[in-house]
Amino acid sequence: MKPLGILLVGLCCALSVALSPGQVASGRKENTKPAQADIVAGKRLFDAKCGVCHSTQSREIRVGPGLKGVRDGSLPSGRYSTRDVILNQLNVGGRGLLTTVKGYGMPIFKELHTAKEKDQIIAYVMTL
Repeated sequence: MKPLGILLVGLCCALSVALSPGQVASGRKENTKPAQADIVAGKRLFDAKCGVCHSTQSREIRVGPGLKGVRDGSLPSGRYSTRDVILNQLNVGGRGLLTTVKGYGMPIFKELHTAKEKDQIIAYVMTL
């Protein structure tokens, strides 16, 4: 009975290591931090496409809300500042407070940027 128990404990340990989150097949932790080159490219894209409406230096509203402080965990809307939330905002656009006041809303950028460009913009926004 003891050898079977030892075998089961060993099997459980092996499975828990193999299935732990953040691990890749080689046993190394997955690199979740974006490359500096992506952040720089994202800044360039943001300045060209997003900076007209969104400030990076404050939470002040231009046409859209300022994004300073996004890296601290929340967007101006109060939603969590995660990659998926920001990607969804880029893909579906939005209608915020200014939509009802001035008729503005965030345009839909789903087809206007490649997936890589959106990832670069998100990498930059997450540093603000």
